[in-house]
Amino acid sequence: MHGWDIAKATEQAFSLPHETLQACFNHVAGFVPKAPIEGLWGPTVEVPADAPLLDQVLGLTGRHP
Repeated sequence: MHGWDIAKATEQAFSLPHETLQACFNHVAGFVPKAPIEGLWGPTVEVPADAPLLDQVLGLTGRHP
């Protein structure tokens, strides 16, 4: 997600292969709710269930897609 942060801050496009996005989603969906450090991630941002997978990952990590 840091790559997305940098791309957004520098107004560049960002994309990842679907397989990579799916792996990121699978990881953060399980990790973020049980993060070992409180406040490590921002509060979850709700995105529509049919939102693109990148938006879903971003929302889980507290980012506004």
